[in-house]
Amino acid sequence: MIANIYKRRWAVELLFRWMKGHLDIRRLPLKTPNAIHTQLAIAVLVQLLLQLKKIISKFKGTLWELLREMRTAFARKVLQGCGPPDGCRWSAAAGEDLAL
Repeated sequence: MIANIYKRRWAVELLFRWMKGHLDIRRLPLKTPNAIHTQLAIAVLVQLLLQLKKIISKFKGTLWELLREMRTAFARKVLQGCGPPDGCRWSAAAGEDLAL
């Protein structure tokens, strides 16, 4: 009986460790039981979606590397849609591309 309780506690500890390391959740901001259930459900859902993405795309790295690549790709896509404001002196001249 004690070993079973310890196994359950260890599973919870691993879940929180994963949340802290991969989802950057250092603490649960809300303390009500419903809020905690919701936050944990979202964390598990993110974990499952990452696993599914890894399987479908045949990604060879870790989940952490996959999450980092997805965040980077998302940031690039957002930044590509942003350009300098009209009339900005730092914007490239018409027809010229900046080489990075």
